[in-house]
Amino acid sequence: MIASGMLEAMAALGLQALVLASLLATSTGLTILAGEAWKVDGALFAERQVEHLIDTAVARAGAGPSSPPPIASATQSKVVLYADLNGDGAVDTSTSEQTELELRYPSASTCTLMHRLGRQGMTVEEGLPPAAQMVLIGRFGAAATVNDATGFTIPRRGGLLTAALPARIP
Repeated sequence: MIASGMLEAMAALGLQALVLASLLATSTGLTILAGEAWKVDGALFAERQVEHLIDTAVARAGAGPSSPPPIASATQSKVVLYADLNGDGAVDTSTSEQTELELRYPSASTCTLMHRLGRQGMTVEEGLPPAAQMVLIGRFGAAATVNDATGFTIPRRGGLLTAALPARIP
């Protein structure tokens, strides 16, 4: 009798250990999945924030009663956007009426996207490829100058973001 009771107790202990191991493996797996989901969510949120900054700058480019040119100047590493937000007929370059999107090259192997609103600037994306550059585009996607540009491309880690300027009524 004692041997069979001992055998049943060992079987029950083994079964409990198996159930406990299964629960532990499941909770560990769920913890890892939740951590990965948070990483993806954080990356997508950061990407949306960068796109929102660019969308806001582009949406107000050229706005105001004086209708300044949306793109004041542009190079392969910088695009400067103007807007007459207070309606005084002039663009004050030390305020939010001037927005700059700039690529900086801190080393030969990396590039950084900067956003400057008036005199305030911040880094919005790091780790871009060193060959990154901004390109003005015109009608039908052809290369353009500052005067006939309808948009521009901005390099991103996931590829290019094309920003279309608002239509101007002459």
